[in-house]
Formats: sequence, C-alpha cells, structure tokens
Amino acid sequence: MQPELCLSESDLCRVVEQTDGFSFAYLKEHCLSSMTQWIAEPVVGKMGMLMLNRAALLRAQMSQPSTTLNELAMFSD
Repeated sequence: MQPELCLSESDLCRVVEQTDGFSFAYLKEHCLSSMTQWIAEPVVGKMGMLMLNRAALLRAQMSQPSTTLNELAMFSD
C-alpha cells in the first residue's frame, strides 16, 4: 500500500470505532470507496478524514429502511 494511503494510529483508532458493527461487506465497501475517492483527489494526510466521512455515510445508509422485493414489485406494475 502506498504510504499516503496509510492511516495514523489516532485516525486508525477513530475509524475502528466508527465502523464497529459493520459487516464484512460494509468494511470492504468502506475501504474500496475511500481509496477510490482518495485516488480521485490525492492529498497526503487526507485518507483518515476520507475514511471517517465514508464511515458516517455508510452508517447513515445502514439506518435507513431498506426496500424489499415486494415493494419494488409494487412499482413495476
């Protein structure tokens, strides 16, 4: 991994706290989307903030009610 993508120890601890309870799939999405955003906007030292912001976004998505297949079928008629 590029050194620019590495987190400081304090950022790592904060990210761990913010992602507590995430499933493996959410953790993968969290890492991949954070790296993708950093690649689009590479700034040294910014990875920690990107990962914290992404964790908050994913947590908000988790708290929203999900759409069921039955609800989707209702809109297709």
